[in-house]
Formats: sequence, structure tokens, C-alpha cells
Amino acid sequence: MSPSCAKTCTLDLHQCAVYSLTMAIADYVSLYGQGDDFIKAFLTWSWMTEDAVKIIELYNNMPEKLKKKGDHPSKIDLKKSKKKTVIKRKKTEEKIYQRFQLAANQLETAIMLFLTNTDKLSAITLTVAADVVFCELVNREGKKNFTDLLCEQEGGKISRKEVGRGVNDLLRINALKHFDNGDDEYIDLDIDECGVATILKALANYNMLEGKNDKLILAFRCWVKMNLDPKKYNLYFNDTQKK
Repeated sequence: MSPSCAKTCTLDLHQCAVYSLTMAIADYVSLYGQGDDFIKAFLTWSWMTEDAVKIIELYNNMPEKLKKKGDHPSKIDLKKSKKKTVIKRKKTEEKIYQRFQLAANQLETAIMLFLTNTDKLSAITLTVAADVVFCELVNREGKKNFTDLLCEQEGGKISRKEVGRGVNDLLRINALKHFDNGDDEYIDLDIDECGVATILKALANYNMLEGKNDKLILAFRCWVKMNLDPKKYNLYFNDTQKK
């Protein structure tokens, strides 16, 4: 979310999700094939909801000379085919969404994935995506986001850009989001440490927008109290809040 972006956006969330997954899976299949269960599951779902009727129609309308020889039928009856189970596609539409609510949903999902130990890596990337929006919204309210407050702590000795780059490098944010030509294929990463730090950073900005008593912050604060060393982690962001 850049300074020129509107606070709302128009999306068909279902279709955007399908397209995004399809593009990623196409690249994954090119690298590793389609033998993994989660790939098979999506391709099966896609066949039953998105592709079956269209593909069979295209096949039936092909010239006979283009169809494979052998046991392949000249025409396929969808109802009698082995893939006859077709999930009726739900009608979807574009809607207007508040960017803040989309980001808050990403953060809530990230915290759920982290606290349930389901997928801490995805928790980090979801949190990072949400925090970009939070930072911009904090700026628009005339407040200083978490990175700005860190700059103040340094007394202006380090630029905001340098501080932001330092945080990104420390938490491996860019390494998790991007893979450019020349980048190493392996990342040195402590998933637990980066997960906690990334969520706490996002919550600091979220707190400036929603208030510290929001259920999202209370839930994670409770987990931190029960599981982490209070001398190591500054859950309440006391130093930055005083400033």
C-alpha cells in the first residue's frame, strides 16, 4: 500500500485466490511435477469446479484427427465419465473492501497459524503483507510507525531507510518474499524467533490504529506472557510508547 493508494479496493476474492494459486501451482508443477497430495487436491478441485465442463466441451468439438487414437472415445459424456461429480461453482462477484480490514484478516490468520503451530512460515509472510498496509495507514493518521519510532531511538544517527532495511534483513523479510537472480537458494532462518518478532512489529503498528485492548493483541500478549522470557521480549513496546 503506497501513499497514492485508496483506502479501499475492489476485488473478487474467490477468483483472485483461484488465479493466484493456479499461477503458483503451474510454476511448482514445472519444477517438481504434480505428484504431491496438495497439488493433486487443487487440480482435482479445479477440474470439478472450473474446468471439467469446458475441457470436455472443447474435446468433443475437436476434429477427430486431432484426438488421440486408441481407447479414447470420440466424444465424452460428462454425466457418464469417471469425473462425473461436478461441484456447482458458486457465483462470485467483485466487492469493495477496506484495505485495513483485509490486512487485519491476514494478521488474524497469521496469529492463528503461529499459535496453533500449524504453519509459522506462512504466519511470517502473511504478517509482513499486513504490516505494509498498517504502516501506511499509521502514516496517514499523522502518527509515527514502528520504524519511525526506532529511528527516534537512534537519535537520527541512522536514516529511516537504513533502519527499515536493517529490520527487514534481521527478520529475513525480503528473503522470504523475493527470490531474485543471484540469490542463494537457502535461507538461514529461526522461524520461531522471526515469527514472534514479525508479529510483534505488526501489532505495534496495528495498536496505533485499533488500540491495545483489541482481542487480536490481547490473545497474542497472553501467549507471550505464558511462553516467552519477559526480559528478552518487550511485549508492551514501552520504550517506543513513551516516545
